[in-house]
Amino acid sequence: MTHATLAPARLVPDDERMGFLPKHFGQRLMLRGELTVYGWMDRLSPDYQGGYWNYYEIKGGFYLAPAGYDTLHIIWPLNYCDRIMSADAAGIVATLYALCEVCQQAHGSVLVDKYYALRDFAGEHAEAAAIFAAID
Repeated sequence: MTHATLAPARLVPDDERMGFLPKHFGQRLMLRGELTVYGWMDRLSPDYQGGYWNYYEIKGGFYLAPAGYDTLHIIWPLNYCDRIMSADAAGIVATLYALCEVCQQAHGSVLVDKYYALRDFAGEHAEAAAIFAAID
């Protein structure tokens, strides 16, 4: 089976950042969604010390990734994951966990489609093996 190559992620420019969270999480869930992504990164990586995050758009979805880090150590014992990965890949992992959590809390949220779009994107990422080791 061959996969179609997905379009690359688009870094959201500064002048579009204010509309990013409401656009992707919706008005009602935008703060919960954002804080959930940050919380997951805090749980997953002992290296993470906070800071600025980049916002990325992909076909049908989005993700957040911490800026100012080259790599992050991701540890998730429930999946036997102990990997060093780029901040971009780590951001995808944290966003996937956050989307899953927010979808469960929001019961039937439209975020389900965005979760699957990001999961498909992760499958085409250069660090797909590391990402899937953390989430599967």
